[in-house]
Amino acid sequence: MKTRNAEDRGCTETAWCLDYLYTEPESEPDPSAVVPVLLLSSDSGFVNHARRSLSRAGFTVVAARSSAEGLQLAAELRFDGLVIDYEQQSCDGIGLFEEIKAQNGGETPPCLVLGERECGALASRCRGAGVAGLHAKSDGVEKLIARLTRLLTDQAKRGTIEQTIGRREQDWNVDSLTGLPSEIYFGRRLLGESMTAAEDRSAVSLLMIVPDRFSRIVERLGRCAADNVLCETARTIQGELRSRDCVARYGDHTFAVILPGADSDGAVAVGRRLRLALSETEFGTLEQPIAATFSIGVASADIGSGIPADDLCSQALRACVGAQSMGGGRVLADAALTGRPLVLVVSPTAADADLVTELTACPVEVRATETLAEAWSALKELPVKMIVVSSSSVGADGATELLAWSRERLPTVKRVLAAERVELGLSLAAINRAGIDHFLSLPVDGATLPAITEELLLS
Repeated sequence: MKTRNAEDRGCTETAWCLDYLYTEPESEPDPSAVVPVLLLSSDSGFVNHARRSLSRAGFTVVAARSSAEGLQLAAELRFDGLVIDYEQQSCDGIGLFEEIKAQNGGETPPCLVLGERECGALASRCRGAGVAGLHAKSDGVEKLIARLTRLLTDQAKRGTIEQTIGRREQDWNVDSLTGLPSEIYFGRRLLGESMTAAEDRSAVSLLMIVPDRFSRIVERLGRCAADNVLCETARTIQGELRSRDCVARYGDHTFAVILPGADSDGAVAVGRRLRLALSETEFGTLEQPIAATFSIGVASADIGSGIPADDLCSQALRACVGAQSMGGGRVLADAALTGRPLVLVVSPTAADADLVTELTACPVEVRATETLAEAWSALKELPVKMIVVSSSSVGADGATELLAWSRERLPTVKRVLAAERVELGLSLAAINRAGIDHFLSLPVDGATLPAITEELLLS
C-alpha cells in the first residue's frame, strides 16, 4: 500500500507525529513475521527508546504522540498490541483505551497502560476497563517487551518474537571473534557474583588481562594476525580456569576474568599462573611468530568489604594500566596503588631501621624487604619509583647486581645506594655499572633522606 502520512489520513497533525511509516513491500511478507504494535505517548524520550528496543525484539512499531493520532491509527490499522501512556492531553490513557475499544465494536488487542509508578487504584481501574496490565516506566523497556510478548494471542507471532529475542540474547552474550562471553554478559555476571558474595559473606576477585603493545602488533602485522593473538589468548586463559570462573572479552583487546570465592592472595596467584601460561604460548605461525607479553591487573572484594561491581572493575583496570606503565609482563594488585610514589628499601636490618623511619615521614609509600629475592619479586610486580639498597646489609656485590638489573629493566626507577663508607671498587661499580642516582651515607642523617626523596621523586 502507499506510504501513509498525516495528510493522507486527513489529520491536522503534522507528518512528524508518526515515527514509523508503512511502505509497500517488494514481496508479500510472512504474516507471522509482522507483529505491529501501537505506541502512544507524548514523552519523546521514552517513545524513541521504547521504539528502538521493541523493533530490535521483532515488533513493528507505529508511534503516535496525540490522542487524535492514536484513535485514527487504531481505526485504520490492525494491531497485535497497544501501549498507551496514562498521561494524555485530552484524556487519560485508560479513557483513550475505552474510546478505541468503543470505536472498534468492543474488540481491541491486548493493551498495557504506562504509568510513572505502580498504583493500586490505577491498577484496579485498568482491570475494570479491560486493560491487560499497568506497566511502570521505571521497570524498564525489557520488562515491557516481556509482558507484551506474553500478551500476544497469536501463538505463531508470539513464537516469532521469542525466537528473535533469543537470537539477539545469543548475539549480545557471545563475542563473535573469540567465542567468549561478551562485555554485556560480563557486566551482568559480575553484578550477580558481587551480590552473591555480599549475601554469602564470601570473596570475589577480578582480573583484567591486556596484551602489551597490542597496537604495534596491529600496525606491524595487520588486524588479522592481531585477532589470531586474541583468539589464542582466549583459549589459553580458558584452559587455566575452574568451571565456576568466567572469562569474557572486555572491549577490543582486554580480557576480564571473574573469580568467585577468591580473595586477593588467591587472585594474585591465579594471575601469576595465567601470565606464565601466556608467556609459554606460541602466537603466530612458524613462518611469522609473534612475541607477546601480558599485563594483568587484580582487584578483590574480600569478605565483608562490600565493594560495588563497578568499583571492582575500575580498580582492576587501574592496576592493569599500572602494570603496563611499568613495562608490562607482570601482575599488579590494586592494593599496591595508593597514588603516592612507592619507595622500596633493601634491606631493613636493625642497623638500617632509620632508613624506613625517615622515609615514612615523607609523602611516599614505603615497602621494606629483608632479602634480595624479595626485592627482585617486588621490583617485578610493584610500581616502584625509587629503590634504596643498603650495601652493609646485602653486601656490595648483591647491592650492585640488584641496582644494575633495575637500571637495565626499569630505567625510570631512581636508584640510591646506602653505605657506611664508600670504597673505590664499590664507587666505580655503582656509578659505571648500576648508574645510581645518589650515594647515601650511613648512619642516615635525619634531614638527608627527605631531601634526596624530594629531589628525586617530588620535584
